[in-house]
Amino acid sequence: MSRYALLFGSAPENFRQKKLSDMHDFLVSGKGGNWKEKEIIEFPNGLNDLTFSFTLNSLHEREYDNVLIYICTQKPVEDSDESIWLGGEEIRKEHISFFESNRGNTSVQVIYDSCCDFISDESLGYEKVSE
Repeated sequence: MSRYALLFGSAPENFRQKKLSDMHDFLVSGKGGNWKEKEIIEFPNGLNDLTFSFTLNSLHEREYDNVLIYICTQKPVEDSDESIWLGGEEIRKEHISFFESNRGNTSVQVIYDSCCDFISDESLGYEKVSE
């Protein structure tokens, strides 16, 4: 079975939302399906609309049995919202809808969540990369 998880957050730089970190930990656990690190990509600090679309389009070109898209904003996302906000950037939900409707036999699961509880990358053991 081939699968891929995209975890999108909206934390300030050098931080992550606790729920985003919890989702990652759940996926790699036995209860979450023992996902491999190479099957998961995280964008903890948001991204712009162009990069979001590019990321989904690059998945569109590959064959996966399952794709999980986890989106953790700072405030709840309503069904009627046309956009979501990740790291201060507006992302149009139509990109997600297009991706979902054009995946053929791929199972796509989209989860919207919200969290304002931030934890530092340093406390999670991530090292800051010097420029």
